Amino acid sequence: MGGTASITLTETIGVVPNACTRTHTQVINVEQGGDPSWSFSPDAFVCVGEAPIALNPFISGSSGGTFSGPGITGSIGSQLFDPAIAGVGTHTITYTVGTGACQASLGRSVTVAAAANAGISNRTICANPSRQYGLQSLFTSSSTTPGGVFSITGGTGTGTITGDQLNYNAVSGTVTFDIQYQITSVTGGICSASAVATLTIQEAPNPSFDLPDVICTGSASINLNSLITSSTNGTPTRTFTLVSG
Repeated sequence: MGGTASITLTETIGVVPNACTRTHTQVINVEQGGDPSWSFSPDAFVCVGEAPIALNPFISGSSGGTFSGPGITGSIGSQLFDPAIAGVGTHTITYTVGTGACQASLGRSVTVAAAANAGISNRTICANPSRQYGLQSLFTSSSTTPGGVFSITGGTGTGTITGDQLNYNAVSGTVTFDIQYQITSVTGGICSASAVATLTIQEAPNPSFDLPDVICTGSASINLNSLITSSTNGTPTRTFTLVSG
């Protein structure tokens, strides 16, 4: 505890009772000191969306001090670090113990990383001859965080993913792929996030029909539907259009 103390020096010359004695007294201030040792563990990397973190458990030195810096809330003994209040970036949090000339402080750095956006949405596409699809087309918007990893987690289709490209096998009818987009946190980077969307691939139509080489004016009407030779599965909607003639 702090306060004051008096210290007296007494000097004596000669032999009592004829000795000469004098004293000198000084007052000294006694101030509280302490050890400010503490450490952010297990690391100094948190996500902006995490819950406030109690700081007292990280103290390895003297208790009863004060934390200061961006994002610090609460009172002595129950102070918290709130990543949302501190904001994205690297911050210095300082722990101070003691008073006056005996005060001691120790600062530690903590990085608050931005929240990742793994937003992807369902899509329906037609199969194409290359049987490939760029999965970044699933991104909900330009705010979706790039650099994540795509994987197939389910569905009725078969295929593989290379980077951000889906290579799918031949489609008959309609197939689906459940695609997961996973962003993994990296120290000093962004926080983890993941989302799953369904990609539906429909078999592309393959229209064909076989007209006679020549028809004569005045001939009977031709039922064009009877000339269709398409190999398209299912029941597609078909429309004939006269382009010229």
